[in-house]
Amino acid sequence: MTQRQTARAFTSSKVLSMPNIRFLSALVGALLPATMAAAATDSAAVLRELKVEAQASDASRPLAAKVSLGALGEAAPIDLPYSVQVATDRDISERGAHNLLQAVSGSTPVYAVMLPSNDGRGDAEPQLRGLDPNFLQDGLPVGSGIRPEVEACERIEILDGPTAALYGFSGTSLGGTVNYRLKAPVDTSLAVFGIGQYAGSINNVSADLGGALNSSHSLTYRFNAYREKGEGYVRGSSQEREFVLAALDWKPVESLKLKASASHHEFDYQGQQISFAVDGSKPWVPNADVLDAATLYGEKWSFVRGTQDQVLGGFAASLGPVALEGNSQFAHTWRQSRTVSGTLLSDASGNYSEKYSDGGPSDAWNWTGNAKASTKLSTGIVSQEIALGYVGAFNLQRSNVNAAKTKIVDTSSINNPVYASAPELFVAYDEHKRVRSVTNTVSLEDKAAIGSIADLVAGIGYSRIASRTVNELTGASSSVYDQDGIVPTVGLVVKPLSWLHPYANWSRGLVAGGMSTTSYAKNVNEYLSPSTDDAFEIGVKSPIRLAGLDLDLSADLYYLDVVNEYLDPADSVYKQDGREVHRGAEIAASGRILSRLKVAGSFSWIDAWVDKALSYQGNEPVNIPEEIGRLSLEYAFAGMPGLSAGTAVNWSGERAVDAANTVWLPSYATFDASIRYRTAIAGHGATLQANVTNLTNVSYWAAYKARGTVGLVLGEPRTLAISTTVEL
Repeated sequence: MTQRQTARAFTSSKVLSMPNIRFLSALVGALLPATMAAAATDSAAVLRELKVEAQASDASRPLAAKVSLGALGEAAPIDLPYSVQVATDRDISERGAHNLLQAVSGSTPVYAVMLPSNDGRGDAEPQLRGLDPNFLQDGLPVGSGIRPEVEACERIEILDGPTAALYGFSGTSLGGTVNYRLKAPVDTSLAVFGIGQYAGSINNVSADLGGALNSSHSLTYRFNAYREKGEGYVRGSSQEREFVLAALDWKPVESLKLKASASHHEFDYQGQQISFAVDGSKPWVPNADVLDAATLYGEKWSFVRGTQDQVLGGFAASLGPVALEGNSQFAHTWRQSRTVSGTLLSDASGNYSEKYSDGGPSDAWNWTGNAKASTKLSTGIVSQEIALGYVGAFNLQRSNVNAAKTKIVDTSSINNPVYASAPELFVAYDEHKRVRSVTNTVSLEDKAAIGSIADLVAGIGYSRIASRTVNELTGASSSVYDQDGIVPTVGLVVKPLSWLHPYANWSRGLVAGGMSTTSYAKNVNEYLSPSTDDAFEIGVKSPIRLAGLDLDLSADLYYLDVVNEYLDPADSVYKQDGREVHRGAEIAASGRILSRLKVAGSFSWIDAWVDKALSYQGNEPVNIPEEIGRLSLEYAFAGMPGLSAGTAVNWSGERAVDAANTVWLPSYATFDASIRYRTAIAGHGATLQANVTNLTNVSYWAAYKARGTVGLVLGEPRTLAISTTVEL
């Protein structure tokens, strides 16, 4: 662990201001009598209500909910030697979530590096264990396309650590894997409609339909539609987002299932909040308290927009003892942006300059596919599932040769922003830059259960990664890599007691090199070379089922050794230099206490440093908080069935701003609150809900993509989300 700079400036948060102390004291004073009275409520009646709700969905218990394992099918997290958390569609709805960070924040320790309006994929970008995660859609790599909307997900699975190998590929990160499980066809009638508003005045409507299309229920469908439009919490900003998803499953015979789906996605963010780059020669960052998250520090005419069309086909079949499965997905993505970024001047005056980038439109074509053959064997007390799998991904992106940029405002101020008129579109829109990457992996995997004593997961794969960037105007090639390697993984969970399941795992991955997508990098949109990275983890899982307690607990320690990539301020080149070592500890809890009190929390401690590097040896990597945590409580009122209220606290520790570790972002805490009422309207189930985020209106730096995409972005101020859903 490196010794931090002793001259670090400490800035107090608004959390401890007197108005907020008085507000929180009043809130606690109001809730405490109700909480104490609830503890004395008749326990038998409480347990009856809990039993009904718990039986409705086993997914309320994270360690019991089945998660996808790629070629190895599905398994409950309690039986896996990996740290696994799940956000169900109910969790997503109850959290009032409209992006990935909101959807999974109660399930696993995550923090933002980009917010939705700053990301060309239309969603917030998190980090797991200090690294960018792998992104999957129903077990297939997402690639460079638009990520699925959380409103379209039946569940989001967060598998921390080196879990990409479970899906038969080495992935792009050993930090973890995010698997979006889209809403699938159902054989019972389903019709849910919703309407709501969030983040200022963004209005949304949704529909979720499903059921059987014939009397034998062999043909089933699911249809999802969502649309939102309105002004965001930043004055002068607006956004539109929509998607349509249709899926069909057909079982012509019991041993064969065919599936197909198609979707269309669009998003358009206007008036982006500016991201502030830091002057690498003399970094300085203002206290977030002196800025206003609702003030637009960029330009109203800036935007990022995109569309994506996607089709998928697949099958699952049984041939005697052998199970076969294959899936193929194709997506075409179009994106365009006119972005403004600021650079904070090093004189600590609060002034900044603006640069306008017109990258012009770009197109990306992504194909991903997988295939597997598996069989089950049993010898004595050992039962096994052995799978031979293949995963392939082809990504082709065409864009402008160079993203043009120019300084449009010499000096603006965070105290009095100066706005510029929109410049002419000055970039030729011909797409002459071609970036291609191909990944192929063949794997052999085994999941063995040794009676009720232990479960073993082991696999070995051969992976090959190739990439090339071509300037079609000159014919010059760059970022030409073709590398292969063996990618092993092994994990063991033992079960000495029903409530105690210790586990351990180790993996080595051939990890694709990253790329910088910022126009400030001289090698923008060029892949770096692949690397071989190692990960090790030990942990324990514990389902607690005692009188008054129904909790799923987990804890782990991990060690990651990965390549160090960063945008060097000295020469504006995105490069690799040495290694990054991440070691950390995580704890998570989810369930109920005293029947009416639902609790969910997670906490992560990360100790990371740069090792074996020519520059910044021993320093902490940029934008990795030492601590991340969230604790949420929700209480169901006994006297008013269907009514519940909740609160949550979010915590993030200090983060280094620059590679030299001379400036740090301060720690911060935010508070959330929610109230929900489940009832019946004309005999149909209905839910009315309100969620308030950042209840005390703390100012803080939320996102910082220091690895070469965007700079510092302010976090959301206090915002209100309201929604109503009706089940027909």
